[in-house]
Amino acid sequence: MTGDGVVDAGRFVREQRHLTLEAADTVLQAAVAHADDLGVPVVIVVTDASGGVTALARLDGASPLSIRHALGKAASASGLNRSTDEFIDKRLTQDDVLWRAISGRGDAFVVRGGAALKVDGRSVGAIGVASARHEHDSAIADTGVQALESLIASSSA
Repeated sequence: MTGDGVVDAGRFVREQRHLTLEAADTVLQAAVAHADDLGVPVVIVVTDASGGVTALARLDGASPLSIRHALGKAASASGLNRSTDEFIDKRLTQDDVLWRAISGRGDAFVVRGGAALKVDGRSVGAIGVASARHEHDSAIADTGVQALESLIASSSA
């Protein structure tokens, strides 16, 4: 406690930064445009740093079940603080025990198409992209990541 009776909780409390709706919409719209260009019916979800949905689009023809998959990919990317692709390539393909441990968890969905959204190296959210055929999901998610990076760079200029 400080001399004026105010508690100094800095040792016990950490601030978490989150995407604004404007930033989440920029990420979402860029990803939707890429999916449209590819002709891929996907679900795209953008979450804040704690996994709460900030923006979501289910393109025409995308399965309702893909909403859960996109959420799972975003949550996994946020929790891993990296893209699910990077985690799969660098960790899971090398570590069979880790693969089995994660595969058995109901709250993990470590498949391609999830990416952490970062500002100044700190996670502020995530994007998850899910379709019936997953070969484009990562590229669509990466487009969202790039849109956030461009938005931040243009606001700094």
